[in-house]
Amino acid sequence: MAFIQISSVSGTPPYQFYVSDVFGNNKTYLGNFSGAIPPAQYFNLPTIFSTAENVMLTIVDGSGCEKFEILSCLLPQPTPTPTPSFGFTQTPTPTRTSTPTITRTQTTTPTNTPSHTTTPSVTPSISLTPSITPSNTVTPGVTPTNTPSPSVTPTITQTSTTTPTNTPTLTNTPTNTSTVTNTPTSSVTLTPSITPTNTPTNTPSPSTVVSFAYLFIEPFSGSAQIGNYMNQKGSGFYGFTNGFGPDTGNPIQFNVDMNEYVSFTGWTNNFPAVRSQQIPMVSGGLDSYGNAQFAYNFTTHRVPAGTVEGLAWYTWIISTGNTNGGIQRSIGYTIDGSPNSTINVFMDSTIYTQTFNYTGSTIPTGTYRVYTTWASTPFQIDNSDVDIFFKGDTITY
Repeated sequence: MAFIQISSVSGTPPYQFYVSDVFGNNKTYLGNFSGAIPPAQYFNLPTIFSTAENVMLTIVDGSGCEKFEILSCLLPQPTPTPTPSFGFTQTPTPTRTSTPTITRTQTTTPTNTPSHTTTPSVTPSISLTPSITPSNTVTPGVTPTNTPSPSVTPTITQTSTTTPTNTPTLTNTPTNTSTVTNTPTSSVTLTPSITPTNTPTNTPSPSTVVSFAYLFIEPFSGSAQIGNYMNQKGSGFYGFTNGFGPDTGNPIQFNVDMNEYVSFTGWTNNFPAVRSQQIPMVSGGLDSYGNAQFAYNFTTHRVPAGTVEGLAWYTWIISTGNTNGGIQRSIGYTIDGSPNSTINVFMDSTIYTQTFNYTGSTIPTGTYRVYTTWASTPFQIDNSDVDIFFKGDTITY
């Protein structure tokens, strides 16, 4: 599985990390982190992007500032060469040296220089150095240090040029700030220079702070795994696929049950990654699938066929603030492959009338409600061969 390495971020913690396609669709929540970076943090790239040529990485800091970068997933055939880790330089003057052999001696006259550069005209207040490292049959290990001694043996043909006289600030070449390990993988370093403000200009959301609804997919094939996890945590709720719902008669136990459920370690391992969908704060316009947008209702979300094999239980978890204090009373869905023919179903009121205060790191901390058809089965769906579409339908106060 490919993974994203975040080597350096500066801003106001905590940070929320998301990945989507280059148009901002299928935005998927990777996780959050409230500590200092470096040291580097790693997130698995969701399987829905495993064949993507490019993806968009989005980071939102604690003050609402947002930054995104387009990452390329197209890499040359790997050779047994070292893999660099990455750093960030405010005004870099990188020079790349490529030689036909593996060497640990830095030279000053490059023989191969990639021909495309871009020079943004602004200075960052949030900085990051993301990379995507695919793992074929090896362990994706990267050891970032500050020793400038890399060399690269590319397998692609590049034109030979002389050392550029202009100083680029964005380049798709490894910078001389890394120590390599003998892992036969390849990475792409993006060293951006962007100044995010409290009014993001390059975001699909019309609002200053992007809000999301979160989709948890619990496959029946993993019922034993999640059941054992919840049992070890002392919860009486073992997951929907085991025929159990959370304790709605005891608010304290409901809070415990849902905190443990959301914090289940399988969401980033054997189970599908937690997915997210944008929630507009105002009504008007159409979403990316041509459906009308309404304030506080999440826009159309697609779960591609084969995201999970066999039956799974689909549960939406949404912050009370992102529905403006209202309740997502009904959600539209379809399994006919068409995003414009959703059927609206009512959520279970005994569950959505409860709230829980999430304190973990799977999704942002805050007060949430749980939206599911439990114990009715509309949201028990087989995704093996058909796209599933969901869309927020009715908010009540």
